[in-house]
Amino acid sequence: MSRNIATGIDIGTYSINIAVLELSKNGSCPKVLALVSSPSNGLRKGNINDLKSASKSVSLAIKDAERASKIPIKRAYLGIGGTTLNSIFSKGLIAVSRADGEITDYDVKRVIHQSEVNIPKISNRSIIHTIPLQFSIDKDISIKDPVGMKGNKLEVDTIFIVCLTQHLNNLIKSVESNGVKVEDIIASPLANARAILGRRQKEVGSLILDLGAETTSVIVFEEDIPISVAVFPIGSDHITNDIALCLQISLDDAEELKRSYGIESATTRKISHIVEARLNDVLDLVGGHLKKINKNEMLPAGAVLAGEGSMISNLADFIKSDLKIPAEAGTCGFLKEEINGKWSCAVGLALLGLDENPQINLGFAMANRTKNFVVKWLKNFLP
Repeated sequence: MSRNIATGIDIGTYSINIAVLELSKNGSCPKVLALVSSPSNGLRKGNINDLKSASKSVSLAIKDAERASKIPIKRAYLGIGGTTLNSIFSKGLIAVSRADGEITDYDVKRVIHQSEVNIPKISNRSIIHTIPLQFSIDKDISIKDPVGMKGNKLEVDTIFIVCLTQHLNNLIKSVESNGVKVEDIIASPLANARAILGRRQKEVGSLILDLGAETTSVIVFEEDIPISVAVFPIGSDHITNDIALCLQISLDDAEELKRSYGIESATTRKISHIVEARLNDVLDLVGGHLKKINKNEMLPAGAVLAGEGSMISNLADFIKSDLKIPAEAGTCGFLKEEINGKWSCAVGLALLGLDENPQINLGFAMANRTKNFVVKWLKNFLP
């Protein structure tokens, strides 16, 4: 019997993280076959600007993962992030097709398609995920599952996660040029959620704050559905650079000081204002986004931290104080090995791959692919 193995590839500005997971025959906790991190070149703010360099970096990372896992990697699930990733809201409205007014699956698909048609012009961008948030019938009843109910008009509020088409194509090329087939492209914040958010957190309201090297991404969940995605052009390396400049020390030494932020000592007290100034810049952007979507101080499950920046000491306490919500470092604790938030995207991608097994579903099902290997996610968020 063939082994049930999935690989997730997370290509960041300064590192490429790869996770290779295997699910046993009885469907117990996935086993980690490999977790590798390799330097990344050819990217800026999460976007590929030198395809040749990026492809070479991916090649080296894949070879490392093959050595660690002791298996050839021929297929993978690929995350996409960067500053061109964001979410767009749109509405769709149709007349119900049946004469008796009963709403069918066909009507649901039609109204979602209409909401896509109604998106304002998004030149040079591709839709990665289409997620219906809420349906309404005759502008009266709001419901998650309209199928089987009756009415004349069906309306939907939909969130579309989009990115720059060129970046999408370059990411796929950087992997497939190395002989690895891209099974699906998944927005990195959603992959993070698969790895480090529980259903209860997604239901009551929470966010994932992924503090990467040059970008910070946020995804907000409520009622088990992602309701907003945003990426900001500032990350943890800006803190490192500030420390290096102000103290005139090497970047490696500055990185070490950054990670010790909040640990009381004469040295760290000198740099606290540097770290906190940059963190305030990040959290001003995050807080502004939460206000924009009317979720400021309104997320009971709080913030879960991911990415390289989540390794900064006492970051959770700083976020609690600034955003006025609970905060904690994310871990992939349900695996046989507890893994920190640095790996959440790569691990989440691999878990989404295992979810596609028709006999075993880990709770975050995926839908049909498009011709660009892009997941539509309708199966997960439709009734």
